[in-house]
Amino acid sequence: MSYSFTSHERDVFKDLLTERFGLAFEEHRHRFLESGLAGRMEDCGIDSAAAYRRRIENDGDELSRLIDAVTNNLSRFFRNRGQLQAVTDFIVPEFTGGRAISVWVAGCATGEEPYSLAMTLADSLPESADFHITATDISRRALKIALAGTYSPRRARAVSESARTRYFSDDNGRLSVSASLRRRVSFVEHNVIEAPVVHDADLVLCRNVLTYLAPQARRAAIRTLRESIAAGGFLIIGNSETLPRGSGFNAITTPPARIYRRPCPPSE
Repeated sequence: MSYSFTSHERDVFKDLLTERFGLAFEEHRHRFLESGLAGRMEDCGIDSAAAYRRRIENDGDELSRLIDAVTNNLSRFFRNRGQLQAVTDFIVPEFTGGRAISVWVAGCATGEEPYSLAMTLADSLPESADFHITATDISRRALKIALAGTYSPRRARAVSESARTRYFSDDNGRLSVSASLRRRVSFVEHNVIEAPVVHDADLVLCRNVLTYLAPQARRAAIRTLRESIAAGGFLIIGNSETLPRGSGFNAITTPPARIYRRPCPPSE
């Protein structure tokens, strides 16, 4: 089935997704939105936009299925390795003291990013150091894949042979994340525009999430990020993203990554 949306029908769903999740669908993404909507309508056996809107109202899980259809959850291990190298070179030396390091990965998709960060930290921190990563996303389907922790070798082409040996096992031709690495990462359904699920984080990764949010939702997300990070903690966003003046962060100049730091109070 191929459904042709009127601009009004499309905008009804666009406004719903903006209101509920803060997602922005600019004109260049209208076709992507309509494709996802049409796919869900076909799966539901529904042939009108009005009927599908009623399905969403009456089926609490359908909105989650629609989110899966209209968000891009494709990822791979060690995507943008330069940013992870910046964690090793610049941020890890700043971690001092004996307490456990708290990390939040917002918009974790299918889990490759937090697992890559876990490998990076495990390899670069002192052996005695403890850390834990809380990884969040709005897509239940993506989180289910992340929790399973089993991936095609194609997704792991950037993983070194040494890391494969230490952090993965073979599962009928697929790669399964080791139990030791899984213990380092927890997955939680959460929208970055909502109240923080992590507090006093030492490091937050929120890469290429802000760019998909409507302006008001973006401001809410930046506020959430600021509230989640401890004084002196670090934030890494996508290399094509920037924080506005007055966001409560200090920018740090380092070529491989766009890093911000929440300043410590003057007394500290």
